[in-house]
Amino acid sequence: MKLSRRALLGAAAMLPAATVCAEPARALTARTLTAGTRTLDVLGKPTTVFSLVGDEGKPGLAFAPGEPFAVTFRNELSESTLLHWHGLTPPPAQDGTPGLSAAAILAGGSAEYRFPLLRPATAWAHPLGLQQQRLLAAPIIVHAPADAALHEQIMQLADFAFADAGELQAALGGAEGDGEAIAYDAFLANGRSLDDPEIRPVAAGETLRVRIINAASATGFTIETGALEAHLVAVDGNPIVPLAASSFPLALGQRLDLLVRVPDAGAYPIIAAAEGRTDRAGLVLATRGARVARLARQAPQQAGLLDAGFEKRLAADHRLPAMRPDRRLSIRLDGQARPYAWTITGDDLRVHAGERVELAITNATDRAQPVHLHGHVFEVVGIGDGRMAGALRDTVSVAAGATVTVAFDADNPGAWLLHSTHLYRLLAGMAAILSYGA
Repeated sequence: MKLSRRALLGAAAMLPAATVCAEPARALTARTLTAGTRTLDVLGKPTTVFSLVGDEGKPGLAFAPGEPFAVTFRNELSESTLLHWHGLTPPPAQDGTPGLSAAAILAGGSAEYRFPLLRPATAWAHPLGLQQQRLLAAPIIVHAPADAALHEQIMQLADFAFADAGELQAALGGAEGDGEAIAYDAFLANGRSLDDPEIRPVAAGETLRVRIINAASATGFTIETGALEAHLVAVDGNPIVPLAASSFPLALGQRLDLLVRVPDAGAYPIIAAAEGRTDRAGLVLATRGARVARLARQAPQQAGLLDAGFEKRLAADHRLPAMRPDRRLSIRLDGQARPYAWTITGDDLRVHAGERVELAITNATDRAQPVHLHGHVFEVVGIGDGRMAGALRDTVSVAAGATVTVAFDADNPGAWLLHSTHLYRLLAGMAAILSYGA
């Protein structure tokens, strides 16, 4: 089933406010998440962007092991909005998809969300529209019991432009560049550019968990840990067999959890190199009294494309239960930047509750396509003609001309969006709906 572009672009603004609590009221103290505005200093210029702030006045929310998602969302913007909980598996009415889930929350309104948190997660909240480009996004962390043993650092990445998001969208498909070269002014980590990065105090010999979220609208990154000893321990919030490396690709919408060890006294930057650009973002881990050298926002050379082969190196710590697929489906990602049009075509994405489903995703375009499935966790089980026991994810990048096959259990009945996590390709039509039959 294809999702109409009109639904994506207009539903959030046209629908009335609604309360989306699908469960009976319970004796819970709801957490509060508030959408508002904040002022950032970017390249020496004050600019107003959106914010999502939790109970403690910090971006986003963190949940203790076993705590349910009991959240009051307050919209203090001057416009309607609707949040998607990217990486969580709520009931469909609470998923935050215009035209499929509950109605938008009008300016000044609020909504109640209640659902169980079934697994630990490095997730994030964001709208499915241009408000994301205006930095309406925040981390949603669901802790595991073992997390208490380590300090942690969140690194949320964004691409930023002083220009209006609508202007950026209108310029796509134009004569300049390849038709998709967006005029970003800076790239941010936790709202700061690399010439004024966040500096996190650490101790020599300390190991900490670094949760990295690609909340950008149209930019992939390669994460470079330099002199830090790093092990990738989770992708999209799902544990993997630990993988030691110093360079990690991070497509749009994906998340990485790294365990990093600070070897000695000093300052240690973690850099996010923007794909196909010289631009960089990042933060610095520094021991007490360490000299923090000034970091250049621009690298000497343009960063290459994300490592398409990295996915083959990942293996889930715990796989889906072994079983034959009950249903095999396939879809095709098509489109081009000039004229600007992107689509998902192929099989009718209709499944039945209780089925094991395999979905083959073929990318017929000339560039990588990151794809996210709402409401489910899937296992990467094939790349090209090869089979594999890959990572559990909710967002996978499919290289140009390649096919990636994923498997998931149809355990969350409803209608669910499947879409590009490149914001502008999504809004141009790269989306479909997975639905459950009777």
